[in-house]
Amino acid sequence: MHSIATGVEFVRRLDHAQNSEMSIVRHEFGRWLDSVIGSDPMCAAVLSATGEAVVNAFEHAYLDQAGPIELHATMQRAYQRLTVLVRDHGRWRIPPAHLDAHGHGLALIDKLTADNAVHKSATGTTMSMLWNLEPQAS
Repeated sequence: MHSIATGVEFVRRLDHAQNSEMSIVRHEFGRWLDSVIGSDPMCAAVLSATGEAVVNAFEHAYLDQAGPIELHATMQRAYQRLTVLVRDHGRWRIPPAHLDAHGHGLALIDKLTADNAVHKSATGTTMSMLWNLEPQAS
């Protein structure tokens, strides 16, 4: 696992993503969000949508094996815009019915973001998500 967090950027790479690491990533990302957007009401939406995107990458790209997942978030303070990218290097597959207990991840992400897109290629899938935040009072 590799992690980089600056004032405006969060980068986390799970070289061999496993389900047990998801809560660690959520906690680290949540701490970073608190540092860049504070108690903005959008924080819960960002955490939920990002968590769903990471779980989708884990479940759909690799099914029953470990593989790399990257999380890259950027806060553009001048525009009060937060962008989050979740990327895998697998091949999008539908999990067997006994593993696919959710099935509504993309719909949830769509409701929680200002904009989002899924980009599929031969080298993996990238989920991009965008939030427009309220300016913070000084």
